[in-house]
Amino acid sequence: MVTPTQSRAAFAELLATLGEVADRFAGDEWMVTSPDDVAEALRAVSHHLGSAIDTHFDQDVSRPLFRPIVTPWRKGMGDNVDAMYHDAPVDPAGVYEITGTTAGAVYFSFTAEAGALDGSFPTRTVGVCNDTQIDVAPDGRFRLTVGGPAQERSWMPMAPEASRLTVRHYWESADPPADPPAPDLALAIRLVGGDVPTEPRAPTDASVAAAIRRVATYVRARTMDAVPPPGTNPPQPFVSQVPNQFVAARHLQLD
Repeated sequence: MVTPTQSRAAFAELLATLGEVADRFAGDEWMVTSPDDVAEALRAVSHHLGSAIDTHFDQDVSRPLFRPIVTPWRKGMGDNVDAMYHDAPVDPAGVYEITGTTAGAVYFSFTAEAGALDGSFPTRTVGVCNDTQIDVAPDGRFRLTVGGPAQERSWMPMAPEASRLTVRHYWESADPPADPPAPDLALAIRLVGGDVPTEPRAPTDASVAAAIRRVATYVRARTMDAVPPPGTNPPQPFVSQVPNQFVAARHLQLD
């Protein structure tokens, strides 16, 4: 006899979500028909599943960790071989201290994202701080405070809607920076203040169920919810519908 639990129900929902995404997003509805195209679509879904488990399954806003969103072996959304991306969950009631190094990057930034705590794709950016606003030592090391009393530099306010922090490092190099040996960014984040419970909590049926549902939401949000079926919405004016052809400049409206 199978004992009904919240986590078991959530796991069944995850399997159903993966089945729906496989049938629809990697199928005729999204004009994915050839065996190679189906394989590539399912590869993308699998990569999103891996990223969801790595970044959203176990998340603790009192003990956050920066984790890579994409890697040399895992794609996610649009490619950018000149950059490395990391993110971590945060509580808007908290104050966090971030340390790290530029590792030779020509640009790095932090953004606070809203609406992403449950695995959904962020609804908007609610905070930005880049390297021009952060004191960087000659060896590339830096320290940033997020939240708490305002500081003149090396500080970013914590928006009430903030749910995750994203870090972007960009390089100008001949080789992709994420290829081994990847630069050691020494990224660390720790809660240093604010009104956030810090007592360790053992996993429960409810907390594991919530974690599984975050994974399902993450996958769906970056497949069927992110890319509508072809023909349902007109493409953006800068998007060509012909492979390997750019849209004529006269069709673009530039600010």
